[in-house]
Amino acid sequence: MTHRFLQDEVFGRDTEFLIQIYIEQTKNANCDILPELEYLAGKYSVERDVRLGHAVAQHNPRYFVEVGCGLAIPSFTLMKMGITSGEAIDRNPEWFQYLEGMKSRLSLDLNVRLEDFYEWNPDLPEGAFIIAEEPWENPNRVKNLEEDILRFVIERGLNLALLPTRNSVERSQKSEYEKRFQGYIDRLGSEGYDVTTVDLSDLEGFDYTTIIAVK
Repeated sequence: MTHRFLQDEVFGRDTEFLIQIYIEQTKNANCDILPELEYLAGKYSVERDVRLGHAVAQHNPRYFVEVGCGLAIPSFTLMKMGITSGEAIDRNPEWFQYLEGMKSRLSLDLNVRLEDFYEWNPDLPEGAFIIAEEPWENPNRVKNLEEDILRFVIERGLNLALLPTRNSVERSQKSEYEKRFQGYIDRLGSEGYDVTTVDLSDLEGFDYTTIIAVK
């Protein structure tokens, strides 16, 4: 089966650069990926992130903020698609050694800042999009952080793109993840959001469905 990769359409020749950055980062983080699967994992992960940015771009956001941005590929995707008003924040300074090089290579002046979500008190424009892709502080507090992000968005009337994180238990118990996922949809719907889901995967063996909530 031949898959259509958006990363090639959006980033062209720079796609390989992004994949290699992803591989380098996972090695430095001592991620447990078999060497023979490194490239495939990198390509599929970059594709997921590009599709997330592309999904947000369909709503033509006036402003975006990627929270816990890591390599910030969704943000770079938005900028590549002409949506340049936004920023990306992360509290881990280790990401910035990659981000500065990515900004230079891609010729995209993304505003990236060292910022802790829990200490962040921004003045965001109406209609801003918060992007949170698998946010987590530690594996045992995934749900707490995601609920705090939902509360932050709802209280301010912001829009949201959330790809929830699977913790170690939910990877083996899919029903627990689905229950949490549906709970987020129901809560946002009860607050007057137009909620849709977007499948970012379309890649065999991968399941990444994102919640898009627009006020």
